[in-house]
Amino acid sequence: MRNNSGFKKDVLFIILPPTLIVILSILSFLYVSIAFFPPRYPHHKLLAKRKEAVSNISTSLKAAEAYYREYGKLANSTRDLGEYVSSIWGCKTNDPRICLKSANEYYSALELTKWYSPEGNHEIEMKSVNDQNIFVATPIGKIKKKGYGVSGCFNSKNGKTKILEMYTKGPNVEIANCDD
Repeated sequence: MRNNSGFKKDVLFIILPPTLIVILSILSFLYVSIAFFPPRYPHHKLLAKRKEAVSNISTSLKAAEAYYREYGKLANSTRDLGEYVSSIWGCKTNDPRICLKSANEYYSALELTKWYSPEGNHEIEMKSVNDQNIFVATPIGKIKKKGYGVSGCFNSKNGKTKILEMYTKGPNVEIANCDD
């Protein structure tokens, strides 16, 4: 009668050490890669914050366009915009830690032309100039120097809308222009 259990132990003894060496090599490589070349998460987080601002500006532009179509005049405040979007919300402060922990403010009933985004990372300003509604989201607080701004416009004469996402960091935001 043959005993196969010795054969299985020999095969495992031969196969297991090279497998462990490969696994340990991969883990060591990953550790060194992360330790000396950390991922660029902050850049991606800043781009995500810019996308939040784009979303806020986009919603405001759609509301401004709808307001103009119904009333034949430009929207002047959050109250006007609030008639066409479910609601305009914002944070009381420019500190994202506070914004995450506290309830946002309801601005649809107020006549504001400046407010903080719900995340607290941008100050949003609304202007009515030369037949255009212009919205500017400027990075503030901790991301003021390294964040990205966004601007948007709606031209009541030609019906054009435009969103301009900044690729340069800081609070100097180029104003979108819908004249052309």
